[in-house]
Amino acid sequence: MGLFDSLIVDAEKPQVVNTLTNIEAFFGILIIATLADGDISDKERERFNFFVGSNKFILRAALTSGIPGGEYSSQLLQKTTKICSEIGKDLFIELCASSLPQDWRKPVFTMLADLMFMDGSPCKENISLLNKTYKHLDVSDEEALAIVNIIKQLHYFDL
Repeated sequence: MGLFDSLIVDAEKPQVVNTLTNIEAFFGILIIATLADGDISDKERERFNFFVGSNKFILRAALTSGIPGGEYSSQLLQKTTKICSEIGKDLFIELCASSLPQDWRKPVFTMLADLMFMDGSPCKENISLLNKTYKHLDVSDEEALAIVNIIKQLHYFDL
């Protein structure tokens, strides 16, 4: 590598200059989970709306922002999908994971796994997302497997 190579911006590699709040990162992970297979089932939509509508962090953020809840969620959706489309799914997952507080990471992974099983058995895209995300969220292999197995059993009995 030459002395001044670091001055050249690589057009192939998107430069991440965006930052996310805790709420935006949480919302972003849920969006990626919902859109992982490219299709949103009715159950996925219901579960996503349940997570967003009942999450105390999102509700508190909406209240303190002075923006009505539905409009606040729309703004979160706009911002997170815009950033995701600009930098790509993989970098977006990494950005979301690094923006989350450590104590949110396992619960967020659990919600992610729940969304993955919402419409039956997870497809290849869902499994790929689970594999990428648990590592970025610093969830151990053992914890990730335990969480996914519990979620899987819950959905098995939900049929």
